[in-house]
Amino acid sequence: MDYIFIAFANSQENSLMQLENEDDIVYRHLNMGKKKFDYHIYRQSMSSIDKISQALTDHQDEISIFLFSGHAGLKHLLLDDQMARAEGIAHSLSLCPNLKLVMLNGCSTVGHVNSLLEKGIPVVIATSAPVDDNRAYMFSNIFFQMLSKGETIEASFEKAVGNAMIKSELTIHRSLALVEDQPPETPTWGIFYKEENKALLNYSLPLKQTEAMEGASLQKTIEATPNFTVPPFDKGIPRYKIDILSLSRHDQADIFEINFHKKTGNAQHYFIHANNLQLPNSFGYRLVFQLELWLKKLDKNMHYVAQNNHFVKIKNWKFSSDMGISQRRIKAYFEELFELSSIDSLIELKKEYPLIKKYDYISTIFKIHQEEWNENAAAVLKWFINDFCKTNSENSTKFLFFFIIEKHVVELPSEAQEQEINNTLQEIGKMENCTVFSELQPVKKLQILRWFGNFVDKETEINRMVQQILDNYSNEVSKGINMSHLEDQLSEIIEKETKYKVK
Repeated sequence: MDYIFIAFANSQENSLMQLENEDDIVYRHLNMGKKKFDYHIYRQSMSSIDKISQALTDHQDEISIFLFSGHAGLKHLLLDDQMARAEGIAHSLSLCPNLKLVMLNGCSTVGHVNSLLEKGIPVVIATSAPVDDNRAYMFSNIFFQMLSKGETIEASFEKAVGNAMIKSELTIHRSLALVEDQPPETPTWGIFYKEENKALLNYSLPLKQTEAMEGASLQKTIEATPNFTVPPFDKGIPRYKIDILSLSRHDQADIFEINFHKKTGNAQHYFIHANNLQLPNSFGYRLVFQLELWLKKLDKNMHYVAQNNHFVKIKNWKFSSDMGISQRRIKAYFEELFELSSIDSLIELKKEYPLIKKYDYISTIFKIHQEEWNENAAAVLKWFINDFCKTNSENSTKFLFFFIIEKHVVELPSEAQEQEINNTLQEIGKMENCTVFSELQPVKKLQILRWFGNFVDKETEINRMVQQILDNYSNEVSKGINMSHLEDQLSEIIEKETKYKVK
């Protein structure tokens, strides 16, 4: 099966604000595309020379598309603050016989093109000039959105270029100024290939063999067969705002409702802990949108920063080995949010500030990658809760902070690191206005039955659908089913059994 390898490498010295967002949105587009198309995703959010080399070796025969996004220059890529020469990367990629496309989404990467083409890479997308961070994000966003909907490489490229050249606000460049100091120019993406490979511009992702060949695009309708209704939890919540499977976390959601109404402080903190297969992002979205629904009934409104796809923007929280740098990073987020030059605490916010004046609640989802947890992590979190989140009693606006602590099953943390995180969460759970959810676990059969029971009338239909999921699951069912697999299975069933298309 084909692999799409996406690698992102930021720099601690010259951090790109949009790179984390690009990582998340590209992965989300590709993950949604897997419902209809046949491929695997290999994702490296914190890539390095060694990690890329190992992945290219492990999946040498399967990789069909490779994306690198981050700081770059004519002859180098910056991986984990280390220079990687184009020739070395080109050689490793040339050993992948199924590779069709290499995309280098950084500044002035056109210098890599000749080396890649000479090594036999069929199609290369690169930039011929410095490109600012926001446009680079927009380019990847649109390109992979189109590709994951079944568009060809060429059509996806043309759409992405058009959008990226129109929309730009930031001026942070993805350039390796320390290597090449080029004057600013209009950012330009190019698509490069030898004439014998031109046909690959029409390449699109392969459809699953079991899928009906009715076209790649999914249309959203809300017409249903007699046995189905729109799920009751979906009333008033747009479908694009909520991951379908997150709603099986009933017990956790009940804890949130109880604590939200019980807490008295102007700032509340909720901690979600899980590995990536249990989709902690989805549960975070669910809590925010459930809160939004409650507040609408109370005639109150809430602010959150939204992604282009209307999901809540998740802000990656990175811990530095320097306590002051870690604190400055989080202050910078709120300075940007409230358009202030500096801020040391939420107590400094004034009633006349637009967000404070307009909204009853302000919500933010932070994500902490467990493998990035270091010796300062616990102290930074406690500082944020105890000191930074003090608020002015004159302000009626309340703050809801959701922390997702996510571990990747392919990069499990050490036992000592795991224990340190658990100890910190135990301490935080005892603090005022803090709630720590138990670690999200695989879903059991009873939970799936309950989920289908919410909107399928006939018991025989419920049992048949649940059995279909269990039959398609290869692991030991008694241990539960991971949410990632379950989401795919439920989405397929709903699309086949109804006219409602899961988007």
